[in-house]
Amino acid sequence: MEEKELKAEEFFAQHEGEETNFEKIPEGDTYITKDTLTISTKKQDFGNGPKTRYNLKFKNKKKEDKEYEVGVKVYRGIKNNFAKDGEYIRITRSGTNKEDTTYTVTSVQN
Repeated sequence: MEEKELKAEEFFAQHEGEETNFEKIPEGDTYITKDTLTISTKKQDFGNGPKTRYNLKFKNKKKEDKEYEVGVKVYRGIKNNFAKDGEYIRITRSGTNKEDTTYTVTSVQN
């Protein structure tokens, strides 16, 4: 069952502690304009039971509409940085495959 989209603050409050392991952010820096971020979830079975995927819709720094699905590690980084000062959340992905990919999530002004 797919949930309705919620403003980020509402979503964080309603979905404390949910887990997933799927990530689709592209390599390099992705900027999320905080006040445009909406989040929804859906369950998907990866062979070892259903996992939650977080669907992010937002405008980037260039005011372009973007949509990505992320896992719990990126979701937690967004949640932990959302209340910090800064207009944007920056997600930096390094690596090209699941084995060597890392994500860094920070709050930035510009």
